[in-house]
Amino acid sequence: MRLSHGARSLYAALKGRYNNKLQNSVYLAGRDASEELGSFSRRDNVRRWFRELEYYGFIRMVRLPHHGLNGHGKAPHYRLTEEWYNGQAPTRDWVVIIEFPDMDALNAWYNSPEYEPLIALRKSCTSDQDMLFVLDGA
Repeated sequence: MRLSHGARSLYAALKGRYNNKLQNSVYLAGRDASEELGSFSRRDNVRRWFRELEYYGFIRMVRLPHHGLNGHGKAPHYRLTEEWYNGQAPTRDWVVIIEFPDMDALNAWYNSPEYEPLIALRKSCTSDQDMLFVLDGA
């Protein structure tokens, strides 16, 4: 998985708003995010970075954006999938994509003694729906 630098920076900004005691959702308006993240963070880039974080499963929207009673816009709220949310355990929905030059390289890596202890760790951190897809593009 290759998150862009902007998406990683946006995730750090969202993570800084998370409160372990409250197990809350987080929000950051596009305008505020572009100001906080710096000069190359135009609002259209920030929207793309939010979509990137959602696509790869780092965040999930829990409240849609809307207008408040005074007509001012309210930012969408997100849960961080690696953190507790309202008493519910982390879901860790992220997607990891690893590329290998060929199937022999994949099999050598998967069956290597270095990866063997990581299989148990991977399974302990994921749900029963943990899947491994192999696509042969050759």
